[in-house]
Amino acid sequence: MMGIGMSFAGAGLVWMLLFWGALLFGGFWLARGLAGAATTHGRTPRAPQRPVSAQEILAQRYARGEISREEFEQARRDLSA
Repeated sequence: MMGIGMSFAGAGLVWMLLFWGALLFGGFWLARGLAGAATTHGRTPRAPQRPVSAQEILAQRYARGEISREEFEQARRDLSA
């Protein structure tokens, strides 16, 4: 009779350990998910981009109309030299 009582106690211990392990795992998983959502603001993080060259910046400024054609040509010559 004593063996049956010990097996129930052992099963209870196993279930208790499984419960607390699942609770801790769920807490860590939830915290990790919330921390990831806070850093990306709900967006998928972008891959790192290569640095933009000075000539590309110059071309973008010209395309946006921030500088005139003469300023663009002069700056392009300066960068090429």
